[in-house]
Amino acid sequence: TYVPIMAQARTLERTAELIARARAAGVRIGYVRVGFSPDYVQCPPNSPVFSAARDRGLFKLGGWGTEVHPLLAPQPGDLDIVKH
Repeated sequence: TYVPIMAQARTLERTAELIARARAAGVRIGYVRVGFSPDYVQCPPNSPVFSAARDRGLFKLGGWGTEVHPLLAPQPGDLDIVKH
């Protein structure tokens, strides 16, 4: 049967474990997400990459493509930075 590489390597589970170990050691955890408001007002108008994202409706804040996977979700005290 086909098993996606990330599932086979247990990437999410291993990353969650490493984040938990870092937190336990007192390391501050930070997340950086790319995202735009629904009107894309922050989107650079001449950017070939982000203009294509705007045209396709990608990177809208609150959508699945800008959220952190539940296994890796930010906790109180973590940095959660949105980059426009």
